[in-house]
Amino acid sequence: MRPALWVDGCLVTYVELRIETARLAAVISAVLPNDTDVTGRQCGLLVSRSRAAYASVLGTLFAGCTYVPLNPRFPTDRLLAVLGASDIDVVIADEASMAAAAALIPAFPRPLTVSLSEASRFPDWATEARHHHFACRDDIERIAPAV
Repeated sequence: MRPALWVDGCLVTYVELRIETARLAAVISAVLPNDTDVTGRQCGLLVSRSRAAYASVLGTLFAGCTYVPLNPRFPTDRLLAVLGASDIDVVIADEASMAAAAALIPAFPRPLTVSLSEASRFPDWATEARHHHFACRDDIERIAPAV
């Protein structure tokens, strides 16, 4: 197994990174209608410098979309403005960014698909955001089993 990344004190192999990337790309692709041209489509990445961040960037690009970085340290109003000005359909949030997601996602009026690839269950704040669709780790594994 060849190392691809060393992040958060852990070694990530190319195989592991490919599996995570393919799963996230499948989630992004599943959200877009089949007849949609993905050119110009955007995916918001609410991630810190983590393993999920690298997989999210690659997964977004693999799905044929561009990514919009959403810095979890920015104020919620600023993140809402970025979301409102973009054509984001999917937001990927990592575990370290859950506090920012809890403030941002329920406050955003347009429906989004929110990928929580590191979460084993839906967070409590997801019940406040019923107009959004959430995908946790188990959902993502069902949509895109390991390749």
